Amino acid sequence: MRTRFPILLSLLLALGMVLAACVVPAAPVAPAEPAPAEPAAAEPEPAAPEGENIVFAALTGVEIEGIKAVIPEWEAQTGNTVEVVELPYASLQEKVFTDVQAGAGSYDVIFIDDPWFPFLAGNGYLTPLSEFGYEVDSDFVQRSLDVSTWPPPFGPLTPGTDPAAEGEIYALPSLGNVQLFWYRNDIITEEPETIDELIAVLNEQADPDNGLYGYVHRASRGNPVVTNFNAWNWSFGGDIFDDEWNVVVNGPKSVAALQTLIDLLPLAPLGAANFNADEVGASMLNGSSLAAIVWPAFNVQIDDPTKSAVSGQIAVIPFPKGEIQTSQIGNWLLAIPTASQYKEAAFDFIKFATGADVMKSAALAGAPPTRKSVFEDPELMEKFWWYPAHQQALANATWRPRTPEWNQVEDVLGTYLSKAITGEMDAQSALDQAAEEITAVMERAGYYE
Repeated sequence: MRTRFPILLSLLLALGMVLAACVVPAAPVAPAEPAPAEPAAAEPEPAAPEGENIVFAALTGVEIEGIKAVIPEWEAQTGNTVEVVELPYASLQEKVFTDVQAGAGSYDVIFIDDPWFPFLAGNGYLTPLSEFGYEVDSDFVQRSLDVSTWPPPFGPLTPGTDPAAEGEIYALPSLGNVQLFWYRNDIITEEPETIDELIAVLNEQADPDNGLYGYVHRASRGNPVVTNFNAWNWSFGGDIFDDEWNVVVNGPKSVAALQTLIDLLPLAPLGAANFNADEVGASMLNGSSLAAIVWPAFNVQIDDPTKSAVSGQIAVIPFPKGEIQTSQIGNWLLAIPTASQYKEAAFDFIKFATGADVMKSAALAGAPPTRKSVFEDPELMEKFWWYPAHQQALANATWRPRTPEWNQVEDVLGTYLSKAITGEMDAQSALDQAAEEITAVMERAGYYE
């Protein structure tokens, strides 16, 4: 039995060698191809920068129609947008004053009447245009630049103002309102160059009993009667304050101006003591009156036979000369509140809106300009033949006193002028009482030591 084990073992070993020799070696496995990479996600296109939306607080009415017409052009050029908030006069003043005092920044551009300017600029609520590198544009009529400057370039300074401070431009003049003078040149055949000549020809030509009246008073209580009086007062050499803020409106020249207006009342249309600007314009355009102080907005109706019964028979001149020749300026300005969020865009807009091309477009729509080049544009001069008189009046105009207290002063003065016009008080007594109350207003405001 033992002899069989070695033999069996040998056979098994031989068989194993044969089988091993028959095994085919496995082919080497090639390394796996890497999976193709997913395409990288495309970088997002940078978003086009969104334009800035500036809010423009403006006056309801024809005064801003020219600016509104060109807003789409500015929006297309800049990618910015303009939201126009139109408000009546009193609401505009109230909302602008409230907003700037609160620092709310609701408005980026504000349309302001020039008597508001001392309050807004004097209290630091407006952005000086030097902040944008602005250089004065000499194409603007100088008086329009003057009412856009703080401190004012001449006249008394408000308390606390450094007398050595240089004036800065805080707004750009947009609308060149100034008082002009109309007279019937078919009846008054020679231009009255002086107030004396005017009074003489009115007394000679007016015939109230037959429906032809003389000078049309704008004598409604408050702002209207003050505005009318101012032109006469300043032309007579009178004033409201002297250079130290002393009240001088009851001085002899101012009293003489008021007395002259009273003396002209018998020649005036019935009810003139309650007339405002529209009634004054109507009295001239219907042919019933000989002369009046008007604002430029009425000029476009002079030669329109559908608006004027005396088309072609009204002349336009600066207010006749007394001791000096002047009338009241009433420019509207574009300014940027200090609380604006978008000052650069706002500045670009007001520069665009007061540029010569835009102002010409606005002028063609009837807006009075503030640029010399627009006044002297041949196309406009042919259409608006009164432009030389308008430019002369604007250059010689006088501003209302540059004080934040003007609204209170005007209220007091308007009250007593109205009492004089209606015969409730004589001229001297009315202005004496006005002077006393205006002095109290200024004293409370700290104008006197």
